[in-house]
Formats: sequence, structure tokens, C-alpha cells
Amino acid sequence: CQAGNCQSGYHPEFGNSLYAISVICMIGGSFLMIVPASEFQRNIGTYQDRALTEPVFVTRNGRERTVLLSVEEYRRLKRRDREALAVEQFSDAELAAIAAASVPAEFNHLDAELEG
Repeated sequence: CQAGNCQSGYHPEFGNSLYAISVICMIGGSFLMIVPASEFQRNIGTYQDRALTEPVFVTRNGRERTVLLSVEEYRRLKRRDREALAVEQFSDAELAAIAAASVPAEFNHLDAELEG
């Protein structure tokens, strides 16, 4: 695991065979499910079910390569996508609107975070 705080071991869903998951990586207070591609292929149904409630990171040669997510999570993330544009791509009206924009006074206290 690239996070450094991981454990491998036995897992009840896979009987007594050693599961080759670098599972349980603690990152920012959350646990991540990390599984090698070979293990993922052998138990794909289990990991598809698991992905309904948490992302499943699939590794190849010890490196994270893909992530399996639920459709709902994928769609939530896509809704948050933003398109970045170069200044040259804005119309004159859009540039004027940006130049005229101001932050409401009720948010002045946030300026301290920029200075801190």
C-alpha cells in the first residue's frame, strides 16, 4: 500500500485462504479496500458487491491501477466535474461579469484564511 498503514491477513468472506489484499489502509480516517488484480478476478462478484458501499482499488504489480465504484458514486463525481477554460476562451460579457463580481460582506471573515 502506498499509504503505508496497511494490513493483510485472513478475511471471513474468503474462508481460511490468505487473501492477498493490502486492505485496510487508513487514509484521512477512512479505510480503503485494495486488492490485487488476480484476487479481484477470482472474486469479482464479491468486490462488485463491496463497491456498492466503498471504492475497491485494484492493483497490478503492487501499484493502484483502477478503482471500482458504484454507479451512484460515479454519477455523483461526474456531476461535480468542472471544465477549466483559458482566459482567452471567455467572451467579453463573461470577462466583464467576472470583473464586476464582488464577494458579499458576510464572507469578509474568510479573508483571514488567505492571510494566515
